[in-house]
Amino acid sequence: MNSELNTVYRKACRFVNTGKWLKFEGATGRFYNDNFIESGILKPTKFKTQYKDGYNRLLNMPIFKVDRNRVEELLLNDPDFIEFLEDQ
Repeated sequence: MNSELNTVYRKACRFVNTGKWLKFEGATGRFYNDNFIESGILKPTKFKTQYKDGYNRLLNMPIFKVDRNRVEELLLNDPDFIEFLEDQ
C-alpha cells in the first residue's frame, strides 16, 4: 500500500471516528458510509463511543480502524474503486 493511499484511509478513519460523518447529512455522510464502512475498508473495533448526528441525536457508534487486508484485497480485485477513492 503506497503512502498516498494510506493517507486517504487514515483521513477517512479520523473523519468517521470523530463523528463528523454523522453531522453531514446527505452526500458526505453517505460517501463515507458507502465507500469506507460498507465496503469493509473501515471495520469496527470492540470499543464504542457516542456522537451526535446532524439532528442532535446521541448515537452509540463503534470506533473504526482501517482493515489493511481488505484494502489489499480491493487493490487486487477492484482497482477502479481504489482509483476513485484516491481521486476524491
